[in-house]
Amino acid sequence: MKHYLLAILVFAAACGDNKPDNPDEIPTETVIDTLHPQPPVDSGSIKDSNNHVPPAGRTDSLAKNQPSGASTQSGSALPPRGIPTRETRVIAVSNSDNQPQTPTALEVIRESPAPLQPAEKVEVGNLKPAELIRFAKTLQGVPYKYASTDPTVGFDCSGFITYVFNHFSIRVPRSSVDFTNVGKQVQREKAKPGDLVLFTGTDSSIRIVGHMGIITDNDNGALQFIHSTSGKAYGVTITPLNSYYDGRFVKVIRIFPS
Repeated sequence: MKHYLLAILVFAAACGDNKPDNPDEIPTETVIDTLHPQPPVDSGSIKDSNNHVPPAGRTDSLAKNQPSGASTQSGSALPPRGIPTRETRVIAVSNSDNQPQTPTALEVIRESPAPLQPAEKVEVGNLKPAELIRFAKTLQGVPYKYASTDPTVGFDCSGFITYVFNHFSIRVPRSSVDFTNVGKQVQREKAKPGDLVLFTGTDSSIRIVGHMGIITDNDNGALQFIHSTSGKAYGVTITPLNSYYDGRFVKVIRIFPS
């Protein structure tokens, strides 16, 4: 019986919290910041892979996983508008003897601002067509999703346009048909990268705008455009203005200064 009780006590001691009596021996947290320091975040919104909340009162910073191309004029990174952003907190843990322990990673998901309100006209400010196209191309492969502006689930055609322009804080109409009277119509053979190309819906006999894209190239009249399609590619892709789209072609509009 004595041996049995002794075994229980030994087991209980082994499974205890093992908290140090001296507060100075509590591990301290410092951050491996892969980008640049950010203000501390309330630990109540952060949990690790085991659903644990880190202790309060620790100092740390955030390392954000930023999508490529997200930047302000000053060069600091910003998340695209309207989608959740994932932030990884990498913490190097050491004790009072400065002996490093295994780093841990905590993750927090934040909501970025909602999409900008739609506009009846497009004001591009100082944005250059090349910047617009460069960012649009980073979204190739995002799947098609009806009525969505969220790249984590997909885009429809105008959702893709909205997301690309909102990335640069530019408001645009939300629906492709609302672009019908936007900008200046230009001759097809004079289209430039950054111009918008408008098409009918899949039924080309109904001559109402139902699809659109951004011109990426004009090689002696052979146009290519980037768009989110519900067709074979089923997502964001660059497509030549071929015979199929020629039958659906409505017009090219210019929103950038000539």
